Amino acid sequence: MGELSQSDERAIAALVAALKDYDEDVRAQVAGALVKLGQSDDRVIGSLLAALKDQDDHVRAQAAGALVKLGQSDDRVVGALLATLKGQSGFVRAYAAGALGEVKSSDDRVVGALLAALKDHDEDIRAQAAGALGKLGHSDDRVVGALLVALKDQNRFVRADAAGALGEIKSSDDRVVGALLAALKDQNGFVQAYAAGALGEIKSSDDRVVGALLAALKDQSGFVHAYAAGALVKLGQSDERVIAALVAALKEQDDHVRAQVASALGKLERVKALPELLLSLKHPLSGYRTAAAQALAQKDIPIDSTLQVIAKLREDERPWVCLGAWEAYELLESRREAEKKSAELLHEADSLFANGEERGAKGEWQRASDKYESAFESNPKVTRTDSLNAARAKFQQARCAALLKRKGVALEHLQIAFEYHPTLRDTLQAEMSKPENDWKVLEGNWYLREVLLKKE
Repeated sequence: MGELSQSDERAIAALVAALKDYDEDVRAQVAGALVKLGQSDDRVIGSLLAALKDQDDHVRAQAAGALVKLGQSDDRVVGALLATLKGQSGFVRAYAAGALGEVKSSDDRVVGALLAALKDHDEDIRAQAAGALGKLGHSDDRVVGALLVALKDQNRFVRADAAGALGEIKSSDDRVVGALLAALKDQNGFVQAYAAGALGEIKSSDDRVVGALLAALKDQSGFVHAYAAGALVKLGQSDERVIAALVAALKEQDDHVRAQVASALGKLERVKALPELLLSLKHPLSGYRTAAAQALAQKDIPIDSTLQVIAKLREDERPWVCLGAWEAYELLESRREAEKKSAELLHEADSLFANGEERGAKGEWQRASDKYESAFESNPKVTRTDSLNAARAKFQQARCAALLKRKGVALEHLQIAFEYHPTLRDTLQAEMSKPENDWKVLEGNWYLREVLLKKE
């Protein structure tokens, strides 16, 4: 069960051979193709490690990315990437720095190399190193101190990635909060936006944070508006100042920013009871109606009966009430259709998976995986029920990948599943403890044991 088919064997053999093609464009494309197959046996890894020494910069960069996308973080891969980081090509070294963040290794050499890369003369390498340190999640004094220095770098992308990294490691150190508040006043909007997002991630209780984010909502950059709105939601701030500021930000010209702000309003307002939200649909100011409509679309409520109530409001003689009712009705109707479609796809995927288990057929598992992906993508992901179904779709997709011996792909799907439903970690551990289980390919994997199964 889970053995490679002859067609898979032929495809992998052909791609491994093509990594030695005379055309550098072909060799670079092959690295990406191997990732799509999801196979990470010794032939593939050995060939990609060899490709890290290719004479062409683009081939070496693609090989570095492919190794981490296949979920490889053993000593051979880490060692090769560390060696690549010391190479001559700035382009390839930047790729290697970014890749080291993806391997999520506990090897202290990785942190040391990335800290050194933060001082590199090449700005792209410094930016990639900052982002990689954030992904590794180390929050010791060395890392925090280095990122605080990088937050003052002359290059805007380095400053932005340093801000984002400080948010990812979630350090609530007073120095970090102060530095991010200062970065909110940076001359570059990109840096301001990342600083706002980071303040939302670290969830500081500092009173200055909310005030600074409210001020950022008045910034000229719509990009900054969107990040500041998201940060206020993550901080759980829903007082009148915040709601009023978000309502005002709905006047932003950019459609994407307005959508982000409206969604943020909905997340804050959905704590209100259903009757209160229905009453808000009648508010004379459009921003408050939009907030109520978004909240209704994101709230666990009986959709059919709520739609009946809203349908009556659409006939109200007051035009602003009709507008609010129409907005809410369309959002709820869209959510209902999305939930129905996702549920149907999930059922179809379960049937295909059951057929695969009964027959031991790889093709059925692959088709089931595709259906689970479609079910996940069509899921609106706004209510708790949605999140549970989204998590189940990704968990089952990971199971399909494990049965097909695609370790890296399985780990990626599990990471997403745990984000939507953390207690699935317990389910996986219970299943893996059985002598016969679907997860054999993941047994002993460092990333699974040390990162994905770690309790939050």
